[in-house]
Amino acid sequence: MTVRITQFIRDRRNQRRGLFDAIINRDSKEQVSLGWSLCSTTKGDRFNRELGLHVAEGRREKDKVLNFSVNCKESVEAARESIPHSMRETFDRVINRCDRIVNSENAVKETVS
Repeated sequence: MTVRITQFIRDRRNQRRGLFDAIINRDSKEQVSLGWSLCSTTKGDRFNRELGLHVAEGRREKDKVLNFSVNCKESVEAARESIPHSMRETFDRVINRCDRIVNSENAVKETVS
């Protein structure tokens, strides 16, 4: 079973600048595939959700560093280092959301068993 999360990245004025798109595969040991996009507002870019999702999906499929297990701290840190510095706070929030989803699923499995 897979779960998809989309988290917007906002600037200081609370305007959307980019997004993270994560897919959690619960069947394969809490595996997360993460993609991201970020527009350059200093160059006059405007955020477009459809284009952002398309870019994030491409990065999710191509970048092997962004495919990791939530429970492996080394792989999470490697993924964190591979994204731009301005996105790291939002990255931490996305990882926390993924971790909560994985742990809630494990809790449900334990109570059913």
